[in-house]
Amino acid sequence: MLLYILQDAARQIELRSQIKDLWDLCLQYKFGSEESRKGTLDKYTTLSKAVISYHEEHLKQNGANGHYFGSKTTYLDIAVFATYMALKDFIAPVFPQALDSFAKDSAPLLNKLFETVSAEPSLASYLATFN
Repeated sequence: MLLYILQDAARQIELRSQIKDLWDLCLQYKFGSEESRKGTLDKYTTLSKAVISYHEEHLKQNGANGHYFGSKTTYLDIAVFATYMALKDFIAPVFPQALDSFAKDSAPLLNKLFETVSAEPSLASYLATFN
């Protein structure tokens, strides 16, 4: 039992780190020089396709239920949702391509996760501050 708990914890860290890698590239694009943006865009495009595909597969293996692990909202669900919201609000105005890999047709299970987290009753009062 402990082994499975540790494996899940390690997997959550891995998945969160992958999303953070995308976030870091977005910051490099937003705050980097005009000359560096082409290279950053190329890196982001390549990495985001791989990361999103990997996350979609993980979500599928969990039953495509809108959660990464089990059937309850976890830290990872919230962290990925929060990063996506930050991409939309903070990054997309300058770097709209950042959202391309998250489109519903290419990332349906991530979009289901976003819908699931946004409907989480325990987060309702917090999420209402953004409307």
